[in-house]
Amino acid sequence: LWKSGRSQTAYLIVDTETAAVVSVWGVNESGDNVATSVIRPALGDEFRPTWRFIDETGEVVLVPTDDVLTFSREPFTYYYVPAYSGDYELTILVEDVAGNVSLDTVPLTVDNEDLDTDYRGFKDVSFGINFLYPWVWTDPTVIEDEEGGLTLNVSDETGEINIYIEAYSVETLDELLEIKLDEFSYLDDFAAKDPETVDLNGYESYYVDYTYTDDGNLVEGWLVLVPVLENSLAYSLDLDAPEERLDEADAVFGTMLNSLTFFEPYTD
Repeated sequence: LWKSGRSQTAYLIVDTETAAVVSVWGVNESGDNVATSVIRPALGDEFRPTWRFIDETGEVVLVPTDDVLTFSREPFTYYYVPAYSGDYELTILVEDVAGNVSLDTVPLTVDNEDLDTDYRGFKDVSFGINFLYPWVWTDPTVIEDEEGGLTLNVSDETGEINIYIEAYSVETLDELLEIKLDEFSYLDDFAAKDPETVDLNGYESYYVDYTYTDDGNLVEGWLVLVPVLENSLAYSLDLDAPEERLDEADAVFGTMLNSLTFFEPYTD
């Protein structure tokens, strides 16, 4: 909406790396023809967002919000917040190039009471694992080795504190421990303590402390190996951090283990 009172359908284009609006595109429709063009808003121009809902017939319905954004010298930005607790319906509508439409709806319940907003859930369904880690850390990334093995990784903003998650089909935890320790064999000064058997949320697991040096700096790591029979997998959870940040890393590690849950991995 321009200050003059004229209005036009428009879209905000955002950069997902910076979470900031980088441009505005207007849409003009005439019959079956649609034309788009870049809009250069002036200070004081307004943008009213709309929600897109799917009604009971499968049609997309646009509902304007009560909020109005006013353009200034600073770009609009966005950030994520936890969903309100309550019952929701999630509807997915898929349309192919031939115009065939498929729609499905599932109910879900969100319970975010007493949620610590400094942490978020690990977002990956392929391994069947979930835990809490700091909100400001990275999204999961996938590392593939030469043999096709996959490692999921999240880290803090500096990349100094890392969590690595792997899943293995092995017969025993001793077999997995041997595999993991062998991965560190290229380090001349790698040292690991004997594994401790610990009860981790009902799973009899191994816990191992280890150290090594990186460019002359001491790094400490904590390795947990968890057998999950219902998934026919054993999981390796590995956190390492430089010596001067061990207190911070220990808090993250404890939160991860205390919130750890497993579910059936999703495979497409």
